[in-house]
Amino acid sequence: MVVTLAGLCQAIPTRLQPVAPVPVPAAAVSGVHVSELPDPTAFLDGGELLLTTGLTLFDQDLPLHAYAARLAAGGVVGLGIGLGPVFDHVPPGLPPACERAGLPLLVVPEHTPFQAVVREFWRQVGTVRESDLQAAVGSAHALVRAALTDDPGAAVVRAIATSVGGWSAVLDPEAAVAHVHPRAAAPRARQAISEITRMRLSAPHSAATFPLGQEDVLVHGLGREGHLDGYLLVARPRPLPTHARHLLVTASALLQLQERWARPSGALPSALPLVLGTLARLGHVGAAGDLGACLGRPTPDRVRVALVRDLPRSHLDRVAAEHVCAPGASADEPALLVLDDRGAARAWDALRRHGRHGRDGRAGPAADRTGAAADPERATADTTTGDTTTGAAEPMDRGEGPTGGVLTATGSWADLPRLLTRAEEALVHTPPGTWRDLAAPARRADRAGGLEGLAGLVDGATGLVGLVDEARVEALASYPRADLVATLAAYLRHRGRIDQAAAELGLHRNSMRHRMGIVREILDVDLDDPDVAAAWWLSLRARGGA
Repeated sequence: MVVTLAGLCQAIPTRLQPVAPVPVPAAAVSGVHVSELPDPTAFLDGGELLLTTGLTLFDQDLPLHAYAARLAAGGVVGLGIGLGPVFDHVPPGLPPACERAGLPLLVVPEHTPFQAVVREFWRQVGTVRESDLQAAVGSAHALVRAALTDDPGAAVVRAIATSVGGWSAVLDPEAAVAHVHPRAAAPRARQAISEITRMRLSAPHSAATFPLGQEDVLVHGLGREGHLDGYLLVARPRPLPTHARHLLVTASALLQLQERWARPSGALPSALPLVLGTLARLGHVGAAGDLGACLGRPTPDRVRVALVRDLPRSHLDRVAAEHVCAPGASADEPALLVLDDRGAARAWDALRRHGRHGRDGRAGPAADRTGAAADPERATADTTTGDTTTGAAEPMDRGEGPTGGVLTATGSWADLPRLLTRAEEALVHTPPGTWRDLAAPARRADRAGGLEGLAGLVDGATGLVGLVDEARVEALASYPRADLVATLAAYLRHRGRIDQAAAELGLHRNSMRHRMGIVREILDVDLDDPDVAAAWWLSLRARGGA
C-alpha cells in the first residue's frame, strides 16, 4: 500500500481540489514539499506533491509551460497552487501548461494552510505502515498454520504467494519444480530455474533477487545438514513488498523443519527450538509461541535473552535441549539464546565456564595456569559494566568455545523484541572475551554490602525504594510511540544533559526534550532531585533497562 494523489484528494476534498485531469490519477506520493523557488527540483527526490503560492511564478525567465515541464521531468507527481496570498484564482496559463507536461494540477483553496495537506499525507503514511505491519504479522501466522497441514510444502507455497500477491515455488536439489502456486505460474518458475543455475547458488542459505520480465524474483536456498537441499522462490510484479524477504526466511525455516520432521529419524525435538528461535529473532514472537504450543513445546512465560559470540554448534545443540535458541546467520552474527528464567543462571554459568574470557580473550579454566583462581566468586567485577574476568592476561585461546556475550534481565515472552534490542545495544559496547550480565548490579550490591539485591541497596543505603512506583514503570514501558525507557536511561546516564543524551539516542535535542516532557508527565516526579534520579536509575538497572 502507498499514499496516492487520488487518495489525498478523496481524504480532504475541501482542502485539495483537482483542476485537471479529473479524476485525479492514483500516482504514488513520496512526500509533500512546499517551495516558491523557480526550480525546486534540486531539492526533490521524485514522487513529491509540490505546493506553492506562485510567488515567483511570473518573475522567472522561463514561461509557464517550461516551468511545468521542468517539474514533470524532475519527478513531481502533482502541483498544488495555494490561493489567497498571491492569486485569487488559478493563473490562466497554468492549466494548459500542466496538461501539456502531463503534470496534475490541484488547488489549495483560500484560508487553507499547506500544513493541512502535509498532516493528511503523514496520517496516511502511518496508516499504510500499520497495515503493512498487520499484514506481515498475519502472513507469519498463516505460514505457521500452513506448516502444520498434511501437505506443508504446498500449503506454505500457497500462503506466501497469497501474502505477496504473486507466485511462489519450491525447487528440488536438481532445480526441478516440486511445488508451485498458482499452477499457472509453473512456466515462469521454469524460466527462473535457468537464472538460478546461471548464478550458481550453491550455499544452503544463499539468497538472491533478480528480474524476470516485469516481475522481481526472490530466491532463498534450503539447507539440510550443511548441504543445499533445494530453493524457495517468491515473485510478483515489481516492486516486491518490504516484508517479502522476512516471509521467505520464515517460510524457509518452516520447510526445513517439515523436512526434518518427516525423516525417519524424527529430528523434531532438536530442530524445533532452533525454528522457534529463528521466528523470534525475525520478530514473529506470536507465531513462535503458536508453533511451540501446537507442537508440544510451549514457550516459557518468563525469559532472559542472551547473545553469545562464536558459539559452536555443539554448544548450541546442548542449549537447545532446554531452551529456545537460534544460530547467527553468518560467522559474525552472535547466537541468540532465549533462556527460561528458571534455568537461565545455570545455562549462563555453563557457557562462561566453557567460554573464553577477558578483554584479550583467555579461556576461563586456563586462568589456573597463572596461579589465579577461576572461581567466579573470586573474580574481579567491573562495577560499571558488569564485566567479569578471572586471572591474569594471556593470549586468546584458539580452541573451540564462545568468546563472550551479554545476558539481559528477566521479561515476559511478549517482551522478547525489547529484550533483544537491549541485548544487541549492549553487545555493541561489550569487548570480545567479556561476559556481561545486565542484571548483575543487584548481585554486586549484595556482595559489596551484604544487602539483598538491588532493592536492598536502594532501601538500605538511601531509603529510596518507595520513590519508584511500579505502575508508572509499566506505563513508561508500554508507551506506544517511543522507547521512553531508553529515553529516561540516557537522560539519567548523562546526568540530565539533554544534548549528550540526544546524541546517544540519535535524536535532535528538541525531540529529546519532547520525550522527556512525556516521561515527566507519566512519572510525575522531579527527576532533577538527586535522590529521585538515583532511585529511578537503580530501578532501570535492576530491570536491564540501563
